[in-house]
Amino acid sequence: MKKIIIIWQIGVTELKSFFYSPVAWVVLILFTIHAGVIFNDILEPIIRFRKPGPSAVNLKEYLLSIHTEMHQGFFVVIEGYLFLYIPLLTMGLFSRELGSGSIKLLQSSPVSSIQVVLGKYVSMMVMGLLLILILAGYVAIGAYSITNVDLGLAVSGLIGVFLLICTFAAIGLFMSCLSSHQVIAAIGTLAVLGLLNYIKQIAYVFHLPDAISYYMQLSGRTDQIIAGLLSTKNIFYFVVLTQFFLGIAVLKLMRMARLKPLVTRIATTTVFATICMMEIYLASQQKLIGYLDITTDKKQTLTKSTQTIIRQLNRPIEMHTYIDLISDNTYVGLAMTESEDKDYFEKYRRFIPGLKMDYTYYYDTLTTTHWHTVFPGKSNQQIAQVRAKSLNIDFGKVLSFEQVNREVRISGEGYPFVKEVKMGNKTSYLRAFEVSSSYKEKTNQPSENEVANSLKRLLVPPPKIIFLTGNGERGITEKGDKGYCHATIEKYCRGALINRGFDVDTIDLRNSEIPDDLAVLVIADPDTAFSPIEKAKLYKYIDKGGNLLVAAEPGKQAILNPLLSHLGIQLNEGELVHAPGPDAPNFLLANFSKASDVIFPLFGQFLKDSDKVVLRGSAALSYQTSESFKATPILTVSKRIAWQKLQVSKSDTRTKPDTALGPKDQYWATALALTRKIGNREQRIMVTGDADFLTETEMDRDNVGSTWTRDLDFAKEIFKWFSYGSFPVDADHPDSYSRYRVGLAGIAGIRVLDIIAVPALLFLTGTILLIYRNRR
Repeated sequence: MKKIIIIWQIGVTELKSFFYSPVAWVVLILFTIHAGVIFNDILEPIIRFRKPGPSAVNLKEYLLSIHTEMHQGFFVVIEGYLFLYIPLLTMGLFSRELGSGSIKLLQSSPVSSIQVVLGKYVSMMVMGLLLILILAGYVAIGAYSITNVDLGLAVSGLIGVFLLICTFAAIGLFMSCLSSHQVIAAIGTLAVLGLLNYIKQIAYVFHLPDAISYYMQLSGRTDQIIAGLLSTKNIFYFVVLTQFFLGIAVLKLMRMARLKPLVTRIATTTVFATICMMEIYLASQQKLIGYLDITTDKKQTLTKSTQTIIRQLNRPIEMHTYIDLISDNTYVGLAMTESEDKDYFEKYRRFIPGLKMDYTYYYDTLTTTHWHTVFPGKSNQQIAQVRAKSLNIDFGKVLSFEQVNREVRISGEGYPFVKEVKMGNKTSYLRAFEVSSSYKEKTNQPSENEVANSLKRLLVPPPKIIFLTGNGERGITEKGDKGYCHATIEKYCRGALINRGFDVDTIDLRNSEIPDDLAVLVIADPDTAFSPIEKAKLYKYIDKGGNLLVAAEPGKQAILNPLLSHLGIQLNEGELVHAPGPDAPNFLLANFSKASDVIFPLFGQFLKDSDKVVLRGSAALSYQTSESFKATPILTVSKRIAWQKLQVSKSDTRTKPDTALGPKDQYWATALALTRKIGNREQRIMVTGDADFLTETEMDRDNVGSTWTRDLDFAKEIFKWFSYGSFPVDADHPDSYSRYRVGLAGIAGIRVLDIIAVPALLFLTGTILLIYRNRR
């Protein structure tokens, strides 16, 4: 207890020296102003540009998270500037004693070197708490400005920044032991911080092993903590790094008091460093890691649906990653090192401790890419050798495409980066994706949705979706405004059906029978009428209870109505148009019907939020009440804004319907769901008056002006309906809706408070204290 009191007394003495000099006050004032500018630069766009109301979701993540749609969150930006402040506080911790010679008095006193180091470090921890208190003030402002702020997320962010401050302080304290000049100590601290932050790039230049840079790299270590997940591995990293620099500072002071041989000093430091490295290594072993998700919504923990799938896995899981070195898209697979990739999948390894991950680099021996332009005249193997050297990869471990295919068949993937997930003799795939504004994930890596679907495919047979061909239908291999490739089999598209767990194929009824084991048969915008043989096969399929999706288009009434009449549905003549405006007259925004949430609960929330589905030309649907099928409108267009027109021109300026079409407080149905019981099974049929919702244009669209559009979610939900909820797995964490309480005037007041008023109060307090001290 007496030793602890001595350590505290040393810390208090050091704190007094801080606050009886301008250094501490200058740091506090500058830090407050800097943090205020950062906070306001993040908060103001939320108020100025974000759509108000229920659709303004995740404002709390926008403010506090690591990575968002447009920026880095508050705590990540703050920690990127800590290196400007901590060296100013630590540069004089020992440099003053070394410069004045008072270090000899310390060494001759009954106080040990450990107590001196810890006492001075305690003073820095208190200073760190003061900086955290300033940041907590901004969190309080954020909690006042935005509803439903996740206090767990805020606390984890403060913890992450505090750990970083403490680690920086330990580094600065050690560097202060090395020089009697405070400026040199500050510069040395900056140099060490730069080394630890950029060790990955340095290792890349000097071709050092990835493992070395991974265990030494400081940057990014707080990402998981700031995101709300506390793990013993990350916390121990900061604790051990702090222990190391404090330990070598103690050793340095002890050597100054009692000079020892060089060999002894090197051996002691090496042993101590080895112990610290072993501590970090042991703390990073998966079986020894403990986790605590302190976010309110538990968004750093796998969803219950994913955990349920994982509990059903009855064999070890292997994840083999294959990366083509000479592909045009190599950057996708090499965006992260192997260690970083394993970190990304740590939330899965948390629940699958035995998950085995390995990596195979290869080069395609046939494909020609842009690298042949960069290296003219070189063979694929020679280009791969150059690429491997530049990427710090041992070419002796790089395989040719033929060698890879001897081990596993990935040629069918047709993509340079793929993760093969295996359980016994069952295989599924995880792919890298292009980043799109219509998806929450702003990374190339697979999200929990794709991982959950991939794991579930190891447990149950995937649902089959068959697209009809032979009559000019929309094709799954076609791209552009009319093709369905993007939504079905495009491997780099996150929303494609094959990445949602489905198997997708085609069938031509002229020479094939419809299989019985389908999830759904899709008829998408045929150009020619069905032959009697094709009709007979379709009628037989429907009468047996097969699921069906008919995606129609205006002008195809004569082709599809004979088939739809079998269901009691008709496509009305012409197409729906609206009064002229900035869009084409047949460009409509359809509403989710009030009855849609009976079948699709998610659509009820979309209706509440006034979200829409884009229709780029749609026919209205008429249906009759039938004893066999129950018809439910899913998408509708109000008769107040739209009417039917037989022929539509983009230059059409008519604002009135050709004929009276009934009360305008009613609606046109543009998507209908039909259901009926056949035995123990419910038959499900969907008919839409527009076939464009599965095209690339609509899949990648997320808004029209200030209106949120849901074509992507509409497609996902109807195919989930056809698979009776088996796929895709819903691994999305629920969004908690946020609103802001302050307007632009409030932002101006906040800016005055945190950039002018609080710094002025600190300045006044420091000035009064310093004047009082000098007069005494």
